[in-house]
Amino acid sequence: MRNANPDWFANSARLNWSHEIYPLTERMLSLKGQPPLRQLDDLAGKRIGTIHGYHYPSLEYLWSGNRSERVTEARFDLLPKSLEKRLSDVAIVTELTYVWWARGHAQEAASFKIHPLVVSSQPTMCALSQRSPVKLDQLNRAIDRLHKSGRLKTLMSHYLWQE
Repeated sequence: MRNANPDWFANSARLNWSHEIYPLTERMLSLKGQPPLRQLDDLAGKRIGTIHGYHYPSLEYLWSGNRSERVTEARFDLLPKSLEKRLSDVAIVTELTYVWWARGHAQEAASFKIHPLVVSSQPTMCALSQRSPVKLDQLNRAIDRLHKSGRLKTLMSHYLWQE
């Protein structure tokens, strides 16, 4: 399954969208030893690692006002490397991607910390084409059952950042 949100697709009106599955939350990552980041203004003066092609509306005021620098990387795995090499001070990561990466790179991940600051949190859903053999109401009922039973929360707890 791929993370999806109607705001991310130009053709979203032509698709059927399910109920929310889980939130996709972006937080700040840094090397350990950095003071906690709790508000966006804490990023002033920092070089912020980002992914090429991604937009971060909540941080545009920092970049447009030259209050911080955007350091763009081609893909996620280059963000920790940029931090290690001190090319950036912090990096924007999704909880899901970071936790998945950290599981496979435990030794490397031990030198990083996730900050409490939430850069963004957006709902993710399933997109269905008009011709999908799966009916939207069936999919929504299944998603609702997963939420009500707690099974989705249990599954997702393995992939979300825990303070």
